[in-house]
Amino acid sequence: MKTDADLRAYCESRFPIGEPTRAAFSVTGEEYVVIGQEANPDELSLPGIVREGKESLRNVGAKNALWAARMSFDAYANGKVGMLYWRAPPQLKQSGDYWRVYMRCLISGKLADPAYSYLVEKSEAA
Repeated sequence: MKTDADLRAYCESRFPIGEPTRAAFSVTGEEYVVIGQEANPDELSLPGIVREGKESLRNVGAKNALWAARMSFDAYANGKVGMLYWRAPPQLKQSGDYWRVYMRCLISGKLADPAYSYLVEKSEAA
């Protein structure tokens, strides 16, 4: 795995892909989660999830950041079935000497809720 596009392809190979939205909630009405590893392991709640606004683990090197993000996604995805909904597909970013991957998604077996259809991203052509 060399790029964030590779990581996205890996994640998408595990689940069918649902419609993205432009808000904090998916078309199922469930909130998206941030995938990653918290810098303070004593604060971990659910495997693979970082609370929004909390410091995520820093990685030396892009390859390490991608590997850590894949392991975090696998931990979050473990035992889940349903669709993968992206709010933010994997984004590899460098900050000084460190690398991080930011991704926000949801894996859910719930059906789309029509009450949330207004959140679906519209294409430029529409």
